[in-house]
Amino acid sequence: MTPEEERFGVEGKNWNFDSEPAFLRLWSQPGCWWADLRADTCYKSLPSIHPACVNALDSCRHEALSSAVMQNGAEPSQFSLENLRNLIEGSTQRGFDVPDSGGRPFDDNAGKRQTLNGLNHRLEDYLRKVIHLKDKNQILQTQIDAIEAERRESRGLDWNQTQETLEDQERQIKEISEEKVKLILNIKTTKLEKEDFKRKLEAETTARRTVEKELEELVTVPVLRQQQDNLRREIEILNKTLQQQKTEHQAKVKDLCEKIRESKVTVEIKSQNSNLTNIVKEIRQKYDAIAKRNMEEMDEWYQKELKSIQEQENHHRSELESGNSEYTHLLKEKKMLEIHTDTLITKIKYLEETLKESRQQVAGNRGELKKKLEELISQIDEQQKKNQDLLELTGSLQVQIRKYKDLVGYKHQSA
Repeated sequence: MTPEEERFGVEGKNWNFDSEPAFLRLWSQPGCWWADLRADTCYKSLPSIHPACVNALDSCRHEALSSAVMQNGAEPSQFSLENLRNLIEGSTQRGFDVPDSGGRPFDDNAGKRQTLNGLNHRLEDYLRKVIHLKDKNQILQTQIDAIEAERRESRGLDWNQTQETLEDQERQIKEISEEKVKLILNIKTTKLEKEDFKRKLEAETTARRTVEKELEELVTVPVLRQQQDNLRREIEILNKTLQQQKTEHQAKVKDLCEKIRESKVTVEIKSQNSNLTNIVKEIRQKYDAIAKRNMEEMDEWYQKELKSIQEQENHHRSELESGNSEYTHLLKEKKMLEIHTDTLITKIKYLEETLKESRQQVAGNRGELKKKLEELISQIDEQQKKNQDLLELTGSLQVQIRKYKDLVGYKHQSA
């Protein structure tokens, strides 16, 4: 660093131009930080300045230099650093004509200092603007770098990963659609099964009602009841007859006893062997034995008749129950067969409907295919016509080209 730079301050903060030759040396020195004003581009020392900042710096530079020149009576278009140097060198000989408020000129040193102080202030403003624009340029550069980084990141997307995610989503969509179709089929089958069960339930209810009606209308039950009542009546009659016989027997016994009492029997009995009491006892014992035997025989006959009647009743009941069970079993088989036939009829109807729908779809597809085939045939015909026209055009063009070649060859030969 030169002593002039140390004196004036390279950073542009201590500008005190006490001597004019030092200012000229500093101005004309090629290594000075402000000597770049001599060139057309004064921004080599400022890295990465935005074009808008460059335009602003140009305008500030021209404004400062043109104002300094206009104060000394020079044209802005004719201004250059050589003129500025000549003006400053000439000012040492003749001084600056800067009038004061009273119209009197200052001395030479005061005029120089005033002009140099003005230039100093202008350059300070210029440098402040440069620093401000430099800060703005850095902010803009950071924003531009951030935007470029975002763009690079956006450009560097992993399309394979996105493709894999898309394929996974497509697989999920396919699986969901397949599950949806399965659910629709299950819903349809459940609806058909529900209808079949409803029909079966209705059939079972009707069968139960019919069986109940038939059981109520059965005639065998009241007939058996009548038979039971008749048997009870017969038993009562037999009991009555038994009692009558007992009463008659007792009456006969009484009559016999009275007759025996009233009758006079002359019996000659040897006193030695006769024992009347024993004989009477024997007769009574015989009579009691005969009566017991008759009662036992009567009870046995009654028990036998009652057992036979009960056996007949049980046999009739078992036959009735077996007949009812067979009847209900046959009714159930009949209803099951009817339900099976109904299910088969519904399946046949469903299959017929599906067959009709499939035939309609096939017919529609056949019609569409026929239309497409006709369109293709028409397109092929049109293409053949176009090809034929192109062949005719090529033939005519070839004929014309041959004629042209013949004419050109004839002209060359004649020439």
